[in-house]
Amino acid sequence: MITPYLLYEDVAGAMRFLSKALGFKKSGSAMSGKSGKLTHAAMKLGDDLIMMGYPGPRYKNPKKLGEARRFSTSK
Repeated sequence: MITPYLLYEDVAGAMRFLSKALGFKKSGSAMSGKSGKLTHAAMKLGDDLIMMGYPGPRYKNPKKLGEARRFSTSK
């Protein structure tokens, strides 16, 4: 089994979206940092588990680096 670990700047918002849009359910205990911001959580869809966390303020995703985000279905 492979468990993906996804990085989100807003873990709580991601959880709300995944729950509403795809039917994921919270799994286990979530962890918060000193500021109260959610920093780690897990969710399940059926028997499948995903884990997610806040990467920290120094993390530079493509959007922060000025890169375009593209999706391609071609091989």
